[in-house]
Amino acid sequence: MTILKKFSKILIVIAIAATLIGGWVAFNYQNEIKKDPIKPPTWCAKNFVRGNKAVQFVEIKNMVITLKNIDQDERYMLLELGIATGDDDDVKKVNALTPAIRGATVNLLSGMNYREVRDLTIADLRQSLMSEYQKNFNQLKVPMPFDDVVISKMVFQ
Repeated sequence: MTILKKFSKILIVIAIAATLIGGWVAFNYQNEIKKDPIKPPTWCAKNFVRGNKAVQFVEIKNMVITLKNIDQDERYMLLELGIATGDDDDVKKVNALTPAIRGATVNLLSGMNYREVRDLTIADLRQSLMSEYQKNFNQLKVPMPFDDVVISKMVFQ
C-alpha cells in the first residue's frame, strides 16, 4: 500500500504543477496579445483606406459571361464583384458607371478561353480587371471612382 500512496502523491503533485504551468502560460499569452495589436492582413491593399473614411462597397451581381472553349461547347462564368470606394459621392459615381464596369469586365473575359480563365488565380484576375477598368476609364476620360475590386463570387459551368 505504501507504494500506491507514494504513486498517488506523485500524480497529485504532477497534476498541480501542470495546472500551475498551464495557468502561467495562458496568463503570459494573453499579455502578449494585448501588447501586439492585430495588424491588417498583408493582402489588403494600402489604398483600401481612403483618408479617415470607412471603405464602402458597391456590389455588382450576376454577371454571366460566355467563355470560348476548345471543344466548341459554350462555357459560362457567373461573376459577382464588390467595388471598393470611400465616400458617398464615389458610391453614386460607381452606381452611375456600372454599365461601363460591366462592359469592361465582359470585354476582358469574353476574349479569353475557358481554360485560361480557370487557370488564373484570384489575385491575377483581380489585377487584370483593375488594368482593364483603368484602360476603359482613361478612354472615357473619366477618373476611376474606386480603388479596388473584390471578387465575391466566381462560378463556372
